[in-house]
Amino acid sequence: WRAPGDGRPPGSRAEPRGQAHRAALRAMGGDGPGDCCSCPTPWPKLSAAARDAPLPHAFLWVHELLGQDLKALSAYPLLVMYATVLAMFLLFFCWEGAPWHGSQRIEERYLKFTILLIFLTTLVAWLATPKNHTVGMHESISGLILTAVLVHLWERHRKKLILPAFDRYRVEAGEAKASARSTCSPKARRAVREIKRHMLRLMDDDRLILSDTGVFVAIVCLIIVASIAQLRPTWIPVVSRYARVSFWVLLVVKAVQSIYSMKRARPSLEDLENRISEMVESGDQSTLEHVLASLSIGSLLEVMEDSTKRTLCEGSLAAGLLTVRSKAILIDGLMKSGIVRNNTHTNTVRRLIMSCYGLELTRLKDLIDGGGNVYNLMKLIHFDIRDRDIRRQLIEHFQTEAQRVREHVGRSLGIKLLSDVDDTLYCSGGQFPAGCDTAYPKHVVYPGCLALFKALDHAWRDGFSSCNLVFLSARPHIYKSIAEDLSYRLFRDLVEDGSMHSMPTLLPGHKTEGLEAMLTFSCRKSRAWRKVGELKYSTYLKFMDLYGEFDFLFFGDNGQGDLLAGQLMVSDQEQRSLCHSGGGTDDEEPSVCCDSQFLGAVIHEVVPMEEALVMDAPARRGKGWRRSLEKKGVMHHKSYVGAALAIHSRYPDLLPAAGVAEVARRARDDLNKARTMYPEWGAKWFAAEGALRLDMEKAAEVLEAAKLGPPPEISGVKTFMLNHSLTWLGDSPDESEEEESESSDFEEL
Repeated sequence: WRAPGDGRPPGSRAEPRGQAHRAALRAMGGDGPGDCCSCPTPWPKLSAAARDAPLPHAFLWVHELLGQDLKALSAYPLLVMYATVLAMFLLFFCWEGAPWHGSQRIEERYLKFTILLIFLTTLVAWLATPKNHTVGMHESISGLILTAVLVHLWERHRKKLILPAFDRYRVEAGEAKASARSTCSPKARRAVREIKRHMLRLMDDDRLILSDTGVFVAIVCLIIVASIAQLRPTWIPVVSRYARVSFWVLLVVKAVQSIYSMKRARPSLEDLENRISEMVESGDQSTLEHVLASLSIGSLLEVMEDSTKRTLCEGSLAAGLLTVRSKAILIDGLMKSGIVRNNTHTNTVRRLIMSCYGLELTRLKDLIDGGGNVYNLMKLIHFDIRDRDIRRQLIEHFQTEAQRVREHVGRSLGIKLLSDVDDTLYCSGGQFPAGCDTAYPKHVVYPGCLALFKALDHAWRDGFSSCNLVFLSARPHIYKSIAEDLSYRLFRDLVEDGSMHSMPTLLPGHKTEGLEAMLTFSCRKSRAWRKVGELKYSTYLKFMDLYGEFDFLFFGDNGQGDLLAGQLMVSDQEQRSLCHSGGGTDDEEPSVCCDSQFLGAVIHEVVPMEEALVMDAPARRGKGWRRSLEKKGVMHHKSYVGAALAIHSRYPDLLPAAGVAEVARRARDDLNKARTMYPEWGAKWFAAEGALRLDMEKAAEVLEAAKLGPPPEISGVKTFMLNHSLTWLGDSPDESEEEESESSDFEEL
């Protein structure tokens, strides 16, 4: 420390230590800033007692210095604390496999700790800030407002959300389920009522001090009081004092209420455990199955203690009380309550799956996949279960039982239909990055697509969901199920109106591949989708390991990476066929899934083949290149009647002529429905009509040979609108377009 103006050269004799410090402090108390190690920050003035204090009592001037400028000195720690809170929130939403996502209860504790950290950081800053009357009033009210908001957020996170039940979105076994509920005993109904009452009480064990509306009303009232107090200065100290008192009262009331809620939950936990134990010990299988089918098991597991969970899952399994349906319900509930980093839940799932064999295991897998949400078998095995030994054990069990099912049936059990979504199931409208097809309005399901899916699903029966329809989407998975819920909402609507025969499952993409394709598409064009196509191929391989008793057929488009994925799948099938025929080396053992067949890739042409992403270099695409793809199993089409013809030509037993006729009829009906919904398209319908009409002419030959009669006619768009009293909103067609029912006129168009 040197006093300003001290011009002694370096190395000269210094003043005594105490005198030098006192000189520096006197300089800091002057009008200008002190010269403290060339620090540019002006130091506040100190009192005479602090300036003249001897060195042993330097804490006097340190205390006074910090007291006068505590807010400036605490700015950086506050910024660090708030940055920490922001980082915690970002980690919560971005790192989905983190330990704090182990269950809803752990997520609740993590968020409450973050809220508490915000409150404590702000409280320290508020109490340390020097105040006059006006500033004190504003900060007191601000602290009260912040406390009310944080307490409200605390309460909202304390109240657990009721997770969807097992059958909430399932459409399978509707009549069987209604019959089971109507024939259940009064004992089973009573058990459901009692367990549900305890579950709801435990989930809502913390009553709200301020409701959703009340917290905002309180904030508005406090702001109004602060504004009025500015007009009457004599009210400022009173308002400030009452705000501080209300602040501490609110905290004390909330603490007492939380302690009371914890004490009140204990009897419900004990009653719930006793009720579950009695139900399992009685050996009443029908009552147990009715309880599992009627409640949200995910929510029930959230409020249970570990001993009660063991009784419900392990005890009932050991007693032989669980049917295949009951096991699927328990696995679904364990997934929703949290399996990631939960060894107890992981081992329970392993025991439930390993207890099923043969066709029972196939039924269990279909029930898990048919929930109409993100909790499917693929997520369970390859994401939720982090233990590699358990994952390998389950996959080997799936493959072994799949081989036994094939040997027992003598063939594959059915076909798993893998399909893209954009430009395959429905038209993207050419909106990047979803797709590039503009032949139909956005989100219009392609005519005949769902009818073809139904005709190929031989395992489907009316009233039961086979869940053999699987969508491979390039859209990345986002936190929880934000992205997937949009697709499942569409699937649910299609199932409810009868267009889609079964609730499908959805396998999303990854953020890295999708983001890279979006950013590099402008310069790399179709090559930007290479990693997306390779990811779909990798997903197919993982999915095939789970369903070795089925064959597979892939539907996609050539606008992005689906054609490349289809070629990779065909190449993999060629290698498997070589392995199965003994063409490999002597040291190689044939895979247990060698019997699984990839039947082909059905590709919707939405861009010219020259622009599509494929495995072959442009120099290798000669005149016979496209035909060579078809021989290998890569089939192309421009309408789903054409897709049905291609599949019938290659696999007539898989899709007979009657199936082609049904697809043609549904395609005509779907097109008419779309034209009714979008009359403003007018002349834009000509291209879609023409492609469908040409495939109808080809289908006529197949149907005539099978003596099934001609396919339905496709009327022109103008004729259709006039017949249905719709207003023509497109451009007036010329004379050659007025007779668009003639295929020759379409050729001219």
